[in-house]
Formats: sequence, structure tokens, C-alpha cells
Amino acid sequence: MIFLRNKGGSFILILFLYSRHVLTEKE
Repeated sequence: MIFLRNKGGSFILILFLYSRHVLTEKE
């Protein structure tokens, strides 16, 4: 359970960093 939760958190973190990178490029 902790592993799945950790994996999900990493996935959300990647999406957050990716979206921020895209917004920075658009700017």
C-alpha cells in the first residue's frame, strides 16, 4: 500500500513539474 501511494505521489510530482515546464516555455 505504501509503495502504491509513493508511486502515485511520484506520478503527480512528475505531472506537476512537466506542466510547470510547459507553462515556462509558453511564457
